[in-house]
Order: sequence, then C-alpha cells, then structure tokens
Amino acid sequence: MEDSLEKLFSKQFNKKEFSNVKLVVGKTKKVFYSHQFVLSMISPYWEKLFYDKNSEQKHPNRILVVFLPDVKEEIFLLFLKYLYYRKILLKKEKEKEKKKEQETKEEKPKEIGKETGQMIELYLLSEKYECEELTTRCYEYFRKQISNSNCLIFFQYFKNRGISILSNCHLQYIRNNTELLFGDVNCFRQLSKETINYLLDNNYIISKEINIFRSLINWANSEKERKSKDQENVTIKTLLKDYLPTIRLDLMDFQDLQYVYSTGIYPVEQLFNCSLRLINKYNPVLKRKIRIRKNSKILVLCSARGGEKKLFDFKKMIMDCGHKNVDLINISKSSASYKKINSYDLVILRCSNYSPTNNPQSMGNHLAKFVRNGKGLIVIAINSLIENDSFRIQGKIVEEGFIPLAVAERNTSTSRELGQVHIPDHPIMFNVNSFKCKDYTHFIGTHDINGGKLIASWDNGFPLITEKTKEGGKFGTVVCLNFHPMSTAITNGCGKAWLQETDGAEIFSNSINYLVKRSNLH
Repeated sequence: MEDSLEKLFSKQFNKKEFSNVKLVVGKTKKVFYSHQFVLSMISPYWEKLFYDKNSEQKHPNRILVVFLPDVKEEIFLLFLKYLYYRKILLKKEKEKEKKKEQETKEEKPKEIGKETGQMIELYLLSEKYECEELTTRCYEYFRKQISNSNCLIFFQYFKNRGISILSNCHLQYIRNNTELLFGDVNCFRQLSKETINYLLDNNYIISKEINIFRSLINWANSEKERKSKDQENVTIKTLLKDYLPTIRLDLMDFQDLQYVYSTGIYPVEQLFNCSLRLINKYNPVLKRKIRIRKNSKILVLCSARGGEKKLFDFKKMIMDCGHKNVDLINISKSSASYKKINSYDLVILRCSNYSPTNNPQSMGNHLAKFVRNGKGLIVIAINSLIENDSFRIQGKIVEEGFIPLAVAERNTSTSRELGQVHIPDHPIMFNVNSFKCKDYTHFIGTHDINGGKLIASWDNGFPLITEKTKEGGKFGTVVCLNFHPMSTAITNGCGKAWLQETDGAEIFSNSINYLVKRSNLH
C-alpha cells in the first residue's frame, strides 16, 4: 500500500495538471510545476511563504507564480525531485567515465567532480529552504564519500565556501587518520598555502617529520611549475620560507637529515649541529618521530621530595619531548582553582608520599569536573594512588572511578621491564620498543583497572599503562602510567628511575599527544 502511494505521489512530479504553483527558475526562466502542500510539507520556508497570514503569496485557491532567478535550474530540479520521490536522483555517469575514474582513483587525489558539485549546491539549497530531511541526506552522502584520496581537497573546498558542518566532518576524518594521510608525500600538492598553514598550525597532526618535509617539497615543486609561467626567479627555498622554521629537524634521524641536505634548503652548519646531537644515543628526545602539537597547553600538578629542582627537572623532561607550552604548580605548596585547571588542554598529576598534597579532596573534585568536560588527564600512579596515604589524590576523581587503576599498596620489585603489549597499535605505543628501570621498580600493586583498558603490562603481569573513558556524556580520557616518572637523565643515582636509553620519553610524549588529540575532539 505504501509503495503504491509513493508511486502515485511521484507521478504528480512537474505535472501542470492539478498543480497550483508555477516556479520560474534561473536565468533561462525554466518553468517547473508543483503543489503548495508538497513544498510546505517538508520545508518551513515554503510553508511560511504560502500559508503565513502576512505572506503576499497567500492564495491557496489559485495558481501562484514564484520567481527564483538566483537558483540553478538543474539544482532546483534535484530539489523538486526529492520532494516527490524522496530520493536524490543524480544523473548516472557513463560507464566509460566511471571506469576511467576507477582506474585513476589511486594515482592522484580526487578533485571536485560534477556530481559532487551538484550535491554541494543541493545541500546549500536545502539549507536555504530549511529542508532538514534533505540536508541530512546530503550530509550523509558526503560522510560516506570521505576517503584518503579526497578528504584534504574536499576539506579545503568546504572551508573556503564557509560550509562549516561539512568542513568539520572532513576535518574529523583528517584528525583520525593523520599518520596515514601525511605519510603520502603528495598530500599537499592540490592544497593552497592557507590550507597547509591551517593544518600545520592545529593541534592534531601526528606524522613523521620527514614526511611533512617531503610533502612541502613536493607542494613547492608544483607551485614553482605553476608560477614560473607568470613569474621569473621563483625558487623552492622562497616558496618554503614561511615553513622552514616549523620543521623539527631534531626529530629526524641520519637518513632523514641526509635527504634534507640533498635539497639544499637548510644551511649545512644547521644540519651538522643536528647530526652532532644524534650522536648522543642516551638523549630520550631524539627518538621522537611524531609531530608535536605545538599549541597544546599542558599543566603539571606535581609535588616531590627534594625541593623545587626535581619539579623543574620533571617539567624540563616534558618540554624536552617537544612540548613547549608547559606550566607547573607545586601542589604541596599551592592549589589550583577549577577555572585555572580548565584553561589547559591536558593535566599531568604526580603526587608524593613525602610532600603533602594541598587540599587533595578539592583537587580531586576539580579534576573529575575537568575530565567530565572532555579534557585529558595523565595520572602518575606512584604515590598518587597509594593506599592509606593521606598525601594521595582524593575526591570524586577517585570515588567515581575515573582513574583506570584502583588505590592499592605500592610494590617494590627488582628491576622490571616492559612485558606484554595488549594493544600493539595503540597510539601510546607508537615507537615504543623497550622500557626498563635501573635497579628496582616502584609500581601500584593491583590488577584492578576500574573497568578501563589495559594497554601494556610489566613483565611480572602488573599494569604498566592503562586508559579509561567513562560512559555517558562527552567524558575525557584518563591515562594511568604505573611507573616512577623520572629517567636516569634527571636522577642518575636513583635506582627506581627508568633507563633513559629506553623508550620512556615516547610513552610520555605519545600519551600527551593522544590525550590532547582526544580533548580537541570534544
């Protein structure tokens, strides 16, 4: 019965008989016929036009003539067809063209084709006419079309047109696939300088630095070829002038630097100094392969035995991993309001069992609210979660199970190392191949992770890295690192420090990047 009604309804499409609206569309004044009730049924815009008591068009018993000179004929035809067929009826591509597109799909990034252009115009028209159902259909069409080959060029197109809901949809895809997208050294070729600046200045790029550099070189070669037709003396170095300061040469290895040298872009002396730093194999920073989110604001809430020096050493370790916008509050002497805490993208918490936490109950409540607001928190489990320790964190962050490790006794063991990695492809484990403590190991001795995810364990089976995002609402994520945070680079005489030639710096910096990325999605 429903199908027969739909067929009957669709037969009235663009029929002059029984119609009571004549629509004169576009520059060619193409005429379409429709019905007031059909247009009004799905569109508040048309309903107001026809039936509002103040409307000049309120004449339901006679044929109305409506002029739409600014609307394209073929787009209005699609709109009208949708009202009668409840389907988006695009003209199918010829099989030959379709086959050709399939053959070249992997060779170059997809451009804005005719079908896509029509869908964009239809989307804009549906918004103009307040046709929510059609707007949603168009949005779903674009969402399903997103792929590695088109997301960057489509993002640029929608952003330039000011279509924020579609540009944000593609930006979300870019955020979730940055390693793969920026691994293609041709990814920037079709992008404008403004779009590249926008992408590199934002807080979600995870890519090897050499890939960013290669992509910029390829983009500059394309720009040079294009501009050489109109301008003389266009050089790669000139085109890349604004980008060179943003490239982190210290995140490259010898092979990467050799390629950079071959381009002749950087001074030899600068590259030589980078090579000298690589000789120091114990520098934990130099293993970093992923691009740091340079705009991230990080707050370290930390207390420590041994005075201010250890606190600032801890802050320096984080900054040495590439995170420059780092503030520190000594929570054994000061406290932080929720307003202060919430102004950051990420908080790192480290309590001490020798230095009391100033108002740990209030601090825990603030942190719970911070995570509820979609932000990320890293908890250094040692001392922060010790059972029967009045210096540990308290309040709702513990009571409501936000932290993916239960409060328990601190265990001391002989030197332990990285054991089973339960989620090998987790972003926190990127480039993490080894992790080991010097002489002995402190950790919270529990297997209870409060319903969180176990990412990696110590070699004795106890949790090493865990994470949890509470269900319900847009909660942020809490990552728990169950080891002493200092490396032997800071406290060489401390037996519980992790060996700086292992990958503790990667664990810290990956955790920060992972949580800042998730925080930016909320």
